[in-house]
Amino acid sequence: MSTAPEKNRAGRRTAERLLDAAERLVATAGPTVPLRQITQAAGQKNNSAITYHFGSRQGLIDAVWVRRTQRVNRERAALLERMDADGSIDDLHALVEAHVLPFAHEMAENLPSYWARFNEVALAQMPLSFLDTFDADLARRVEQEVPMRTLSSVFQMMRKNVADGAEPAAGLRVALMVRFVITGLAGWERDHERGAVEAASLPAYAQGLVELGHGVLTQPSPALQEAAARLLR
Repeated sequence: MSTAPEKNRAGRRTAERLLDAAERLVATAGPTVPLRQITQAAGQKNNSAITYHFGSRQGLIDAVWVRRTQRVNRERAALLERMDADGSIDDLHALVEAHVLPFAHEMAENLPSYWARFNEVALAQMPLSFLDTFDADLARRVEQEVPMRTLSSVFQMMRKNVADGAEPAAGLRVALMVRFVITGLAGWERDHERGAVEAASLPAYAQGLVELGHGVLTQPSPALQEAAARLLR
């Protein structure tokens, strides 16, 4: 007969397998992947396993996001603390690094990675300029040991320092930078999965995305300023 601790450990292993399967299948098959396919990929014969462990499809998707984001935000929070101490907390290049590099580190530690593609799918469900939608989504979540709002804080600090903080252009620029970075990292994941790029290329590639992402935030663009006013009325 299994003891209570053994059952708890088995339950945690099952939950982790479900999270791994959900992240991979949402990333590769899209947000409407059947729950039965996720349970089967996790090696579960019981189709109610997702309901048992996470309550619902949305509960499972939220849990995937929280699992990775907590780890990434722990590194981000440490970077922000150092930036605050050395006076670079409003430096846009440093803020882009705080967004990109911890994300890339999480990918590198979990190869083959599906994390960027999972985020790419999530962004496809959001408005073009999504920062306010993102904050509203965070508001419904239970706060974790590592604050889930760390990423939002990075976005809002960028927003304050882009285009002199003038809206709606500032918010649009930050949203476009995030989409550019996530799409770039998702493309790297696909190429790595099919053997077209080596894992060792990721650090330099991520740093290149930092440089280009910084350009998205800072390159003068009267046309984008005008478009923002028209797009986001």
